[in-house]
Amino acid sequence: MDFGFFVQIKDALTGFRKEGLVHVSQIRQGKQRLEKAEDSGFEQQDKVYVKLTQIREDGKLSLSMKECD
Repeated sequence: MDFGFFVQIKDALTGFRKEGLVHVSQIRQGKQRLEKAEDSGFEQQDKVYVKLTQIREDGKLSLSMKECD
C-alpha cells in the first residue's frame, strides 16, 4: 500500500499470528520521509524488525521500523 506495510507477526512456539501496520512515516530513520512505501526497497516476504508502538481499542496494531535498533 502507498501508506505503509502490513507486517505479519508470528510466534512459532505459541502459534500466535497477527498483522499490524507500519505507516510510511515509520519505515526509515532520520529526517528523510518516503512518499510511498514501495520506494523503501522492501518487497513482499522480506523479514523485518518492528517495534509495537500501539494497540488500538479495536485491536489493531501500530508498528515502527524506525524505532528498532
